Amino acid sequence: MKNCDEIKVKIRLRELMNFRFCSPVLAIEPSSAPLTGVIQGSPFRALDEVGNRPIQGCTPCLRRPMLPHALKRRALNVTKECRYRLSSSPPEKVLFDHLPKCGGTTVTRYLTGHYPDRLIFRSCSLMPLESVERFGRQSENLRQSYSLITGHLVRHLIGLVDPACLTVTLLRDPIERITSHYFYARSSPQHYLHEQIHSHQMTLEDYVSCDLSEELRNWYTTYFTGLSIDQAEANPASSVAAALEILNTSYDMVGTLESFRDFIESLKKRVRLWHTYRGSIRNSTPNRPRTSQLPPATIEAIQTTNHLDIALYAAVRNRIAAEANCAAALPPDWAMHRAGVPPSLNPPSERRCDR
Repeated sequence: MKNCDEIKVKIRLRELMNFRFCSPVLAIEPSSAPLTGVIQGSPFRALDEVGNRPIQGCTPCLRRPMLPHALKRRALNVTKECRYRLSSSPPEKVLFDHLPKCGGTTVTRYLTGHYPDRLIFRSCSLMPLESVERFGRQSENLRQSYSLITGHLVRHLIGLVDPACLTVTLLRDPIERITSHYFYARSSPQHYLHEQIHSHQMTLEDYVSCDLSEELRNWYTTYFTGLSIDQAEANPASSVAAALEILNTSYDMVGTLESFRDFIESLKKRVRLWHTYRGSIRNSTPNRPRTSQLPPATIEAIQTTNHLDIALYAAVRNRIAAEANCAAALPPDWAMHRAGVPPSLNPPSERRCDR
């Protein structure tokens, strides 16, 4: 952050439990910066000195007082807005393709802490297709103004956002993903498969064998290739190869949940994120048995219905391991450059790895 030693951000939450008057006071006192703002009293007010526009998250609230969590969220967004505007090197633009039950909620939570809300587009988790279609109808200038695009099905937006966007996704072991999917749906009344699980008293083996949803049968392969399940399973080798090719060409970063720490560290360096990942896991399913505790028949059922995804996941892990070995073999300056850290003025050695 520019002039971080001179910037004092003081947030005081007054009368949180008194809903008649509960607004934060935020004072920003930089010596020389394009932004100064004071949010005081009610309604909220914070203006950009140059454009005299209200900062996102500080819109007036005249009719009804805010609840404590909404108040804190607005105060947090003003803090993010200030840091983003005052930073000499803000984070790069990112499109994060959130695959269901692959740790995407945790990654999204981490990423959104670095961007003002006005620069974030999230597809609706309940109606992702409608969200993606609505995004596509926006003007080109508006589409390319977002710095963080995240949510389900946002892969379809790769050609519509700023070409400088870093495209990122995270995969999970298919057996682990299906197991987590079942126990999450069973324990979450809002999930679209919750009622069917309980009304038919489905076990995990029943769940994966009944074709309840396209998410439960070779979903990685069909999602990335756009093939139907019948088309994908009719030509398994070519379908897996096509999905792997799309991951190689359409995404700048592909990680696995099993190597989550390495993935987050690489993402932090490459995108220039400020905050260190604190290790909090979001949207996890409590009391879920480990894969090793599942009956062999259940594991076999998952493997049978997701054999393409298992092959694809193995290929992705092999590629990540090969790139890690490649980076380890590079000279320090070139390895730092690959990780997003500017190299020194000395030219890198001729010894490089082919991707």
